[in-house]
Formats: sequence, C-alpha cells, structure tokens
Amino acid sequence: MDPQTLALAVVKRNHEVFQAILADLTADQLHWTPPGVANPIAALWAHVVVGEDMMFNRVIRGEQSQLHETVWAGKTGLSEPREKPGVPWDQWARRLRLEPGQCREYTSAVFAATESYIQAANAAEMDRVVTTHIPNRPPVSVAQFLVSNLSNHIANHVGEISGLKGLQGLRGYQG
Repeated sequence: MDPQTLALAVVKRNHEVFQAILADLTADQLHWTPPGVANPIAALWAHVVVGEDMMFNRVIRGEQSQLHETVWAGKTGLSEPREKPGVPWDQWARRLRLEPGQCREYTSAVFAATESYIQAANAAEMDRVVTTHIPNRPPVSVAQFLVSNLSNHIANHVGEISGLKGLQGLRGYQG
C-alpha cells in the first residue's frame, strides 16, 4: 500500500471514531468535571480539533493561520481560545464551555481539510520531511506525521473520552 492510501485510511478511520465517540453526548456530559486531575470531555474535544487544525496547518502546510483563526473565527463553538504554551492547561480545560452543534461543524471542517489535503497529495509530498515542533522528536515525513503523530493523538484521546464516559455511566468506545 502506498503512503498516501495508508495515511488517508488511518486518518479517516480516526476521524470517524472520534466523531462517533462524541455523537451521543449532551452539553452536561461534555462539561462534567471528573474527580482528580482528569479534564472534561469538552476540553479533550477542543484539544484534539484545535490541535489538528494547528498541527496540519503549521507542520504540514507551513502556514501560521488556522481555520479557528480565519474562516471559523468566533464560530468554533468554544467559549475561549486554547491557553498559550506555558499556561496551566487544566485551568483552561475546566473553564471552557463548548457548544456541541457549532463545534461539530468546526470539527467536520478541520477533518475535511486534512482528508482533502491527503487525497490531493502526491508521493513526493508524502515523502517531504517536516519538523513536528514537538520537543525531542526528530523531523519525519508527512506520511509518518499523519499516521503516527496526528492519528495517534486522536486515538489516545478517544481512549480518555471513553473512560470519562464510563465514569458517567455511559458507553465508551464501541469499535
């Protein structure tokens, strides 16, 4: 299987699973604050989607502007932007309010942009080396970044969301 086909299949599957795990949640369930230091599902959702928006545009496309700062500015469904690096993430995570309908639309736009890019990429683009901007991680090919960094990021947080749903008496990941 060529890198483009593999990357598209893995990314699309992760997008489908992510959207499915959130599909049945109410605003109250999204904002439920778990015991300990775990973050609400709303914050994980925002983190994954804004993270992909940023990673995709900065790392792969080399652009500083993201959808949440341009065409989706003020329409993402998030009550406030993500904290800047160095500011405790947990404080933002517990303040954040997310409007599910708007955030689903923004999520779909981010995911569609990533998938469209992969569909249009050629072999040279998939082989192009990018810097991840993640501390202690070496440069990788675009294909490797999409399959490992971006897709693993989604999958890891799907696991967290599944656990948080279970703590609320809800069914988590359903395969």
